[in-house]
Amino acid sequence: MKKKTLYLLLLLSLCNFLHSQDTTGLHECQQAYIAAKDDTSRINALRKISVLYNTMNADTAIYFAKKALALAEKINWTKGIAQNCLNLGVFLMATSNYDSALYYDTKALEAAKVVGDSNRIALIFINRGTAYTETQQYEKAMADLIEAMHISEETKNKDRQARTAQSICEVYMYQRNYDAAKPWAEKALQLETELQDEEQQAAAEMTLGGIYSTKKDFQKAEHYLLDAIKKAGKTNRSEILVACYLSLSDTYIETHRYQQAIAILQKGLSYAEASHHAEQIASLYINLGNAYFGSKKFAEALYAHQKGYETIKGQSEFQQDQFMILEGMAKSYSALGNFEKAYETSVLAAAIKDSAVKKEQDQKLLSLQTQFETGQKEKENQLLKSENIATAALLHEKEILLIAAIIGIIMLTGVLYLVYRNRKTKIRNIEKLRALNAQLEEQKEEITRINTLLELKALRAQMNPHFIFNCMSSIQECMLTNRLDDANTYLSKLSRLLRMVLIHSDDESITLDKELEMLQLYLQLESVRLKGSFEYYINVQEDVMTEDILVPTLILQPFAENAIWHGLLNKPAERRLQISVSLENNMIHCTIEDNGIGREKAASLKKLHKKYSSRGIQLVEKRLKILKQQTEQPDTEFKIYDLHNDVQEPAGTRVEITLPVVIS
Repeated sequence: MKKKTLYLLLLLSLCNFLHSQDTTGLHECQQAYIAAKDDTSRINALRKISVLYNTMNADTAIYFAKKALALAEKINWTKGIAQNCLNLGVFLMATSNYDSALYYDTKALEAAKVVGDSNRIALIFINRGTAYTETQQYEKAMADLIEAMHISEETKNKDRQARTAQSICEVYMYQRNYDAAKPWAEKALQLETELQDEEQQAAAEMTLGGIYSTKKDFQKAEHYLLDAIKKAGKTNRSEILVACYLSLSDTYIETHRYQQAIAILQKGLSYAEASHHAEQIASLYINLGNAYFGSKKFAEALYAHQKGYETIKGQSEFQQDQFMILEGMAKSYSALGNFEKAYETSVLAAAIKDSAVKKEQDQKLLSLQTQFETGQKEKENQLLKSENIATAALLHEKEILLIAAIIGIIMLTGVLYLVYRNRKTKIRNIEKLRALNAQLEEQKEEITRINTLLELKALRAQMNPHFIFNCMSSIQECMLTNRLDDANTYLSKLSRLLRMVLIHSDDESITLDKELEMLQLYLQLESVRLKGSFEYYINVQEDVMTEDILVPTLILQPFAENAIWHGLLNKPAERRLQISVSLENNMIHCTIEDNGIGREKAASLKKLHKKYSSRGIQLVEKRLKILKQQTEQPDTEFKIYDLHNDVQEPAGTRVEITLPVVIS
């Protein structure tokens, strides 16, 4: 939450610079564009219109900025190119389109250096450094920001120095190096104090408050945050004031002062809802729900999280907030005893997290979800066992009473009554035990099914990083051997392949034609890397409906990779790879055959050179085992055969993969 608030303030400062360039109204700018008699005037009018639209509609702002840039490029006006590229970099940053922002920032920097505009150059370095920070390229970010600081110090521009110090602080905070971040936050505060800019003083004090809160020095954190709120309250920028309320609520929640947190969050909501700022509204509701939960007001916590979810539901740019809200809702449902809704909400949260966060975090969530479900089942099992023990104790007690009655020569009618009653109790207990045992069996099967699905998802999550690592190694090899054309071609094809991999990254299976298309791209990549030193063929039987048959994602590529790297690569000449797909006995048969040096010789070479050992084949074996369990097809497997020539010398390797026919 703190990191998001810092990023918001940085964008506000960048946008403030753009607005400070011109304060003309939108209508006046439109009239100026219509009345313009030359291209330079039209470009300036379009640039001003884009800046004014930036606070209303980012897409419209980007449209006018691009229109202005196109006209500036047409007349080769370097200053106009620098101005509009910088604007586009800021606008695209605000929409989280960091790659495009970096492109325009770099283009703006080239033009600004030609013009010699030091002030704009420093601002471009700040904006580009922020984009590098958001894409986790911290070394590049720090290099740009240090350069911006040098330029700002040379030009004695304290305002730019303060913005740069704040950005450097942010880089360190992204890396969780709060000790290194603190001096830069203090420097930013000192500069803003000298400039008497209370709005940015509030931003710097809020940053320091966040740092001290992270370092668990809550007294200093509260001091800086309260002072930031006091200064922000004097300005008309409700975004900064709400951000301060958010940071202070974090501190109150950390110190278990939930009522104070609730009070300031409700105040912050009044500002955020008035400005219709969806992201801030959602963040406030997240903290409000957490504060209610901490004070054990679970129903209020659930309501707050639901309100926040309604604000950003279905908006892909707020997936992280959606995940945090749903996670809080699941905890509230669980605390209220509604475990079914807690599970459903956790599943929905996991689905959102899959598409927004790193796979390591995704796997952690799935693990926590499994632990939660397993823990609930174990609790239920313990409860059932306790009931069984209590029932057994009750039966034992009844037997003792019956024996005592017989020994005491109780009246025959009393004995008969006790026997009858004891018999009925046993029958009821037996029926209850049978029902409980049946319930336990059902729960055991459900846990087994969930664990199988989670194992399959975890294995699939390991395939893509493994494959990308090998591809990037190939590009690196081309670059190290100064084969830049090959590296460029390889990178172009790799980008196309990665696009397909990303599109299907969440799919457990894809159609056979898509699988073969990705395999074809991979083989083209390896062919470029090896300068066409091997031939490959892909033959598909005519009656195989590749568009309708589903296969596990990237199931063929590890075998093709193994054949090239360990079989063909070590053969001097006539390298050939043959891949065929056919349909037999309602099973898909895939054959990958090479005329390489064979497994035995490849193994000895690998041991001699001590190269990296791929885990791709092992992962495929595990995936096929899980697929065999799901489809109940015992023939689902793969086999590897060593090929020999007429004199029994190694002549290659053949892999036969058998897959069940699954129709999409």
